[in-house]
Amino acid sequence: MIIMIWNQGTENDPTMFARPRSHIIVNLGGGWRRYTDILPKNTKPIGVIVNGHGVPGALVQTPRGGYVQVNSGVVSSLSHRKVRQAIRAAGCS
Repeated sequence: MIIMIWNQGTENDPTMFARPRSHIIVNLGGGWRRYTDILPKNTKPIGVIVNGHGVPGALVQTPRGGYVQVNSGVVSSLSHRKVRQAIRAAGCS
């Protein structure tokens, strides 16, 4: 499920998403494998994220309900509030 609108891009190019107010863009579902083959232990991949710097990566939920971005096995923390805000903005909880 795509959370934000596309900006003349394609589903295979998440860097072409329009920039929302939350400064992150999420695309729930597949596609995360493009960014990593390695996931942290006990985490769940939930989609693709383009962070506030425009860098796409795998969006992963931690066992405690937090969110991280994973790129080639490198884990970066994300603002739980901003990720939830982007999901809610699309009407998905």
